[in-house]
Amino acid sequence: MTTFGPGVTLLGTLRLGLIVVGLACLALGLFACESKPAERIGAAIRLTKGPWKEQQIHFHPTELKLLAIRELSEQSGTSAAGGWKRQVVEVDFSDPDRPGERVIDALEDGSFPSYAGDKGIVALDRRGRLVFLPAGADQPIEVDFPGQTFHPTKPVASPDGEYVAFLAAPPPAETPSEMAAVAPYRYRAYVAPLGDGKAEALEGAPDSQAMLVAVEWAGPAALFVFYQIADPKRTFTRVERIRWPERTHGLALFTDYGRGVAVESQARFFATIADAPDQIVFLSRGMDKKETVDLSAELSDVAIDPGGRWVAAVRTCDDVKGANLYLAPVPAAFAPIAFR
Repeated sequence: MTTFGPGVTLLGTLRLGLIVVGLACLALGLFACESKPAERIGAAIRLTKGPWKEQQIHFHPTELKLLAIRELSEQSGTSAAGGWKRQVVEVDFSDPDRPGERVIDALEDGSFPSYAGDKGIVALDRRGRLVFLPAGADQPIEVDFPGQTFHPTKPVASPDGEYVAFLAAPPPAETPSEMAAVAPYRYRAYVAPLGDGKAEALEGAPDSQAMLVAVEWAGPAALFVFYQIADPKRTFTRVERIRWPERTHGLALFTDYGRGVAVESQARFFATIADAPDQIVFLSRGMDKKETVDLSAELSDVAIDPGGRWVAAVRTCDDVKGANLYLAPVPAAFAPIAFR
């Protein structure tokens, strides 16, 4: 038997080594498990926790992750632009019980982030310019429209990463008479190739009382265009579905819920936080089916994933004096039909 000194054998050394390795693995295992499972309210899962306010939720078209804007608390300092410090965060909920997150430093103080498929992320930078951050890149690229002058807002990339839609006031008019005819607060919706290309305007509002407020992609070849229509008693939401690039369109939804409306990609149902301040209400397009998810605190934003299986909301959280992200499964009555 090989010996290494008085009373030390090869077998004893091996045993000692195994004990050391075992203790190291145990320590690593304990470290890996020290993150607690996500908090829950019923079926809803808390994705984030901190003294900040999150908003502008955007789901990945195919993967279990989402983007959001995080406005940091006063204790975290101010941004380079002079306001609250903002971060673009990505939350991975492929394991809903232990969601992970990362801050996208290249888009610091940005806003309105959205996935351009797997090609990267579209957003507005801290100066309000439309930019594209390619996957794996360290710096975003400004998106230009040759020969056109825009100040885009609320941009959203198509699920295949080929196009970007956004709202913008019409380009500056050529003559004073033309300028007088343009209402500066009236946005129009535009679509442009994400690479070089000309932005094309979609049709205007369906009537003079309709105010364009947002545009979203409903799959790679269609868009939802959201309008609000106000009368003395209430505000209505009208959603037009426009096929792209054919530009054929039709009514996807008309409801008397005036805020906090998210529409499922096939317009089978929608979710809103306007019915009750602490509930996500799900309604079928024909208003004949209704379900609720109670989150027991004030909500400020809501979004439905492209597959119609998950809903995310921003919930006021007194424990951290913030507004954090929660995720819940869409009620079974509205879940996608599985074909075998």
